[in-house]
Amino acid sequence: MTTIDLAGVTFVDHLVPGQTGWAFQGLTDWYGVPTSKAPEADIPQGQGSFDPGVDYRSSAIPSFQAIYYGASEAEALAAVEDFCALGTSDAQQVMRVTDVLRATSREVSVRSVVSHDHHGRNYVLVDVDTFAADPLRYGDPEIVTTAPPSLAGGLAFPIVFPIDFATTGSPGRMVTTNPGKQATFSTFTVTGGLSGGFSLIDIEDGQEIRFEFPMSVSDVVTVDPQTGRAWINDESNVLIGYLTKSEFWQVPPRSFRTIQFNPIGSVSGTPIATASTPPAYL
Repeated sequence: MTTIDLAGVTFVDHLVPGQTGWAFQGLTDWYGVPTSKAPEADIPQGQGSFDPGVDYRSSAIPSFQAIYYGASEAEALAAVEDFCALGTSDAQQVMRVTDVLRATSREVSVRSVVSHDHHGRNYVLVDVDTFAADPLRYGDPEIVTTAPPSLAGGLAFPIVFPIDFATTGSPGRMVTTNPGKQATFSTFTVTGGLSGGFSLIDIEDGQEIRFEFPMSVSDVVTVDPQTGRAWINDESNVLIGYLTKSEFWQVPPRSFRTIQFNPIGSVSGTPIATASTPPAYL
């Protein structure tokens, strides 16, 4: 069975005779390659066109036809009204499709819900159109964590590479994996206390995210490389100015990245770095 979850409502691909509830058919623009945005500029006096460079993709416009079967016409109409109230929220909605392979999600806005004539029937048919700015769809994130580098006998900072950690303590590293088929970003959260902030280094490529701001033991800093934003404790507390290095990287498809977590300054409490990496698909 395939299901669609949107705005708090679950739509199934079929209902048994006599069953009430939401069903759907005709899901479009959920799978496949979105339209290319690359320009096509012909070479005036030569063969073919100029190289367009990176072939970026347009947004996705997932849509489907839904139907609510009720015990009465009034029940069906009330269900449509409830869905419209939820689906037209100002906030983006998570649209999640669970099929025979996996569950994948997109953030969408509900652009329209058009109902067909329902008078005298106990079911209502509606056309649902959405808009996803990001053309990729994402699986459930893979989450890994690490403590700062440490040895049983202690470790001096700053860290100098290469490091020999012997056989005890934490290397301060975590491996982010992407089993998907498109490159994806990890989102990082770091808990305090760290008197000067922290550094996250992509070992394979040498790129660094460096956040320099004092963190108490109760503070939680989030860095979202996909949007280039960073905040402390609440998403409204933006601290992008304290990202002194923002060499954001992606995890390639069917590959991994090894991340080194380094505290800046002194350490108190039990700091933890977490990476959340959703596999990406078209």
